[in-house]
Amino acid sequence: MVKLIKLVILLRLKEISQKRLDIMKKIIMNKKICKLLVYDTPNCLNKDDVKNPSSLILDKIFPLPFVNKVESLEGTNLNVFFDNIRRDTKTGVQYKISYLSFIIACNNDVWMLDTGILRPDMIVCEIEEMINYKNGLGIGKAIFDYCRPIYISDKINGYKLNYILSDFN
Repeated sequence: MVKLIKLVILLRLKEISQKRLDIMKKIIMNKKICKLLVYDTPNCLNKDDVKNPSSLILDKIFPLPFVNKVESLEGTNLNVFFDNIRRDTKTGVQYKISYLSFIIACNNDVWMLDTGILRPDMIVCEIEEMINYKNGLGIGKAIFDYCRPIYISDKINGYKLNYILSDFN
């Protein structure tokens, strides 16, 4: 019985890794987010589409709960991870709740776009359109929880964005 429980836990962890990868693939399909991550200029949205968006994974998009390469970050990075996975105390052991979290880390020098909109704000809006109240990430819809500014260093700041997901335990 213990081996079966360990196997079920392992399968659930693999599901989480696969879901994170699926979300990262969805992000690289968004041409606007790719441009915002790759081109550090104010007119980045007028640039050519990114030729190889999959190259952004582990270069500009990370599956990490912390900001990578802080000292050398010249532009913008996006982190995607699951946070605070726990049993739903209202329903017992049948369901689990987790956060789908994004960290948008942006060098202070590249925040402003020529449209007057802030680069991290535009990334938040694009993620919001892709994720909020959408199916496919659990048994229900992804529900927006919060977006808050975060201080990373004197040169790097950004936002943390969270969505609540429910799934079977």
